[in-house]
Amino acid sequence: MAEENGSVSGEVKELHTFVTEDGEYYEPTAMTPEANVTATSDPGYQISGWKDESGEALGNGERPAFEDKTYDTNQTFTVSFEEMDEITISYEATEGGSVDNSQDVINPETGTPKGSTASAKDGYKFVGWYLNGEKVSDDLTFVPQKGKDGRYVSATYVATFEKVEASENSDKPENTDGTDTAEQTKMGMYASSMASAGLLGLILLLKRKKKED
Repeated sequence: MAEENGSVSGEVKELHTFVTEDGEYYEPTAMTPEANVTATSDPGYQISGWKDESGEALGNGERPAFEDKTYDTNQTFTVSFEEMDEITISYEATEGGSVDNSQDVINPETGTPKGSTASAKDGYKFVGWYLNGEKVSDDLTFVPQKGKDGRYVSATYVATFEKVEASENSDKPENTDGTDTAEQTKMGMYASSMASAGLLGLILLLKRKKKED
């Protein structure tokens, strides 16, 4: 039979009758049960163990492990279940960024990880989530998925960042005095126009003086 959080299927009742060829009953002899049964745990649980009526342990497999044990009286074999150990999924960031959730601690079968979102600092860019050196996602937000066995596993996912190359200003002329290059250009054009106006004024003034003479 099964305690809560699981079930037992198969030949859950096993009957042995001890009779002679003449149909007369005789004292039972010790024997090992066949136990053609299978224990199945509920999601999030696992088999804790089997035991007989005396409390003797019979393993924690899908069926009792009798080995060389024999019985000559009626017996009920019970299987118990326990919740699975929680697993830890960690999220880390390399230099140049951060993550908003550092870990999820969940049941491997029934838990739901929140995942984590990566953020790059100034001068850096996000290049992906990695597991054991292998990229697993290009998205800023990463949420782990169950494996083929339907369970999550403990793991450490790393949000990776790299420096942004400063190529945007490479085409501008070098400026060593700290003045903005565009501003310098405007000032140069203004000075040129003022110089031209002054020269024109000087020519007009010379012509006027010449007429007066």
